[in-house]
Order: sequence, then structure tokens, then C-alpha cells
Amino acid sequence: MSAKNKENIEGIIVKINGTDAFKAFLLAHNITIGTPFKMNYSPSFSQLINLTVLGKMISIRKEQFNKIEWEAIS
Repeated sequence: MSAKNKENIEGIIVKINGTDAFKAFLLAHNITIGTPFKMNYSPSFSQLINLTVLGKMISIRKEQFNKIEWEAIS
């Protein structure tokens, strides 16, 4: 799914694309395949996606977040 103008949407990680360094960064923040998350409000000019993962708020650049495949959950 696309992260464009989305907020308060809950999702689950399906696949992670990107470099080994990016995958290591996500793993350090306990983000792996199957991890549930919630997208929080982020102004469009900031170029960041704010996620709540396991009770922690994490900011990821939109460019990097687009490398993560996820599905919305209800």
C-alpha cells in the first residue's frame, strides 16, 4: 500500500526490500515481517512517516518506508 496522506491506519509488515543496512536498522527497532504498526499524523512537507511499533514512535523517511510492503488491518 502507499503511505500517501495516510494516518491512523494500522498495518502489518509483509515484505522488506532495501539494503542490508536498512534491514538492520529496522531489526534494531524490532521491525520484521509480521510486525504490526500504526501510522501516525505527519505533515506532508516533513517527508517523514511516523509509526508506532510495539509502543515506540519511530520516524522513517518516505523514500525508505516505500521499500516496505505492508497490508492494512482492521
